[in-house]
Amino acid sequence: MLLSSVGLASLLVGCRSEESEAPPTPNPTPTPTPNQPTDPGRVRPFRLDFRSAGGHVMAQDGALSLQQWTSWLRVRSDQGVAELVLTRHNGDLVDRPVGRFRQALDEAALLELQGAIEATKWAELPEPLIGDPTSNWLTLEYVAGEQTLRREFSASAQAFLGAIGPLMERLTATMSAPLAQPIAALAIEVTPSFELRLRNVGTEPIVLTDPRVPASPNADPRAQLLVAAQPGGYSMPSWTAIDLPALQVGQPEVHVLAAGAELAIQVEWKPTLRGPCLLQAVWQDYGGPIRPEPGQLPFMPLPEQGPSPAPGPYPVRGAAFSSYASFDA
Repeated sequence: MLLSSVGLASLLVGCRSEESEAPPTPNPTPTPTPNQPTDPGRVRPFRLDFRSAGGHVMAQDGALSLQQWTSWLRVRSDQGVAELVLTRHNGDLVDRPVGRFRQALDEAALLELQGAIEATKWAELPEPLIGDPTSNWLTLEYVAGEQTLRREFSASAQAFLGAIGPLMERLTATMSAPLAQPIAALAIEVTPSFELRLRNVGTEPIVLTDPRVPASPNADPRAQLLVAAQPGGYSMPSWTAIDLPALQVGQPEVHVLAAGAELAIQVEWKPTLRGPCLLQAVWQDYGGPIRPEPGQLPFMPLPEQGPSPAPGPYPVRGAAFSSYASFDA
């Protein structure tokens, strides 16, 4: 059964399962700090990648392991853009789309970000000791000309994070800002009449497998509805899963949803409860489309260098949770 967890967390500090994969060992020797730009009033061309990952490995995308909570920010100064791809919101927040997001960065924002990176005294930082082994694992890679900086550390390395506090504030702000501008992102909702809706809330197309296509053996379904009697006081709902109907023969297994388009699925339920009830829809698919569509983009569409690819359907991966619908049974 797919159940949403309770709690709030930032993009960076997630709650991982106690059985989640052990993080790699932190870099024992820091890479030298890049040189300061010769003109402090101008941006020296750079690329920044900042990733946060936690939870079980759910799928592979080439050399990249997609974990339950994976977020990847890429900034390119030559394009003046910050691009974020996100599989799942920490805390499993409801009504939050997942997918691809983008924010334009002006010269001042780029200069501030670059200044925060290059002002950090990397060689003098404390060892990034792991406090909580289930915390998210963070990776920073910064390339400016021939200089490269790469550091890996746990989100629970409190002394290390405190020492790079100003940089972390800037990274968190840069990573959060694109969420207001979905480019190709999936949102899920459910109506009191048990209709599940998957909608593209971005401005460019997305591609996904129909959630009625059976998942691989021993894997959770691609989508479910959850129903429960409305609890009283501070009690938690006792959820029961409702499977989606089978996909009819001849219906498409993969869908390309244009901007604003949605896939609606009516789900049947034989009432087993009486009185006020709650309903939630959950979608989960880390493997991506079972067949690639023409022009399908990679998980991180913004390349390290060179021109951006032509617009194409973005393969949304991850998990999303609807808000709760109330009804009387």
